[in-house]
Amino acid sequence: MSLRRRFKSFRQMRYQSWIERRIPASHSIVLNRNNLFILPSHFGFLWLILVILLLLLGNNYQNNLVSLMGLILLSIWLLCLVLCHQNMSGLELRLKQHPEAQQGLMASLKIAIEADKQILPIGLNLNLPKDWGQTNSLHNDDELSLSFTAGQRGEYLLPRVRVWSVFPLGLFRCWSHLNFKAKALFYPMSRPSRVCPADEAQGQGEQSLASGPLMDEFSGLHAYRPGDRLSHVAWKQFAAGHAMQRKDFSSRSGQGLILSHRHLSHLAYEARLEVLCYWAQRLNQEHKPFGLELSHQHLPAGHGSVQLNLALQALAREPRR
Repeated sequence: MSLRRRFKSFRQMRYQSWIERRIPASHSIVLNRNNLFILPSHFGFLWLILVILLLLLGNNYQNNLVSLMGLILLSIWLLCLVLCHQNMSGLELRLKQHPEAQQGLMASLKIAIEADKQILPIGLNLNLPKDWGQTNSLHNDDELSLSFTAGQRGEYLLPRVRVWSVFPLGLFRCWSHLNFKAKALFYPMSRPSRVCPADEAQGQGEQSLASGPLMDEFSGLHAYRPGDRLSHVAWKQFAAGHAMQRKDFSSRSGQGLILSHRHLSHLAYEARLEVLCYWAQRLNQEHKPFGLELSHQHLPAGHGSVQLNLALQALAREPRR
């Protein structure tokens, strides 16, 4: 390693140690003079140079008008210093949720803003790896959001968030580096598959769409909701003048299906996870209980949005091969 790289690594290590002591990690942080930094922007430095030149010219040529102009510009420069710091001071920033998304799609980091004053424009950005995508931050009245994507599935610990403002004239930049202990979760892409790679909860073997419904005992009629499969609509009742209803089926075992990677041994491991992701989302849309069996994790059968979230999190956290 070259001397330059060693010095850069040492400087980065010292900075991380200092910033951890100065601004400890927390899910909720109040901005104040202990964790805010402020310096003139490039435009602010040019403004200050102009002020110094005007004051020198006015003093050298005994021109009161030029000196007055320099003092006015200096007053504006100092006023912007105070207003820029006050715009961010006192704000309470809180992580709303850990960002989650499908691999290749944008996850959204959302930070709630609480304040007893009007908040003027604030920016947000992350120092992400080069192969990640990132969009410009959005600032609503009580929320900051930033969308980004990762190249691979997995669970990632996000770096410190940089919150900044250049209000009112861009002469100063006030910022802070905050650690919300945020984790981003990217689960696999969905790979459609005709065959469901699942066992019954009591071990009934692999099933296929061609062999009939995955859960073939009729359990009743329920109100149709947009997005439900049309093949499950009770068309006879609808033709008789009744409201559109959906036929529900349940497993004979009553315990649902266990999606397993073992039934996809002919595929690469990442492709297996993509198929399992597809079937987890599909079974959830069909309101059918399911579980998940992976190389390093096992999720018992369940149903609903909570079960789907647990399944997607398990797929995202499965070690890569």
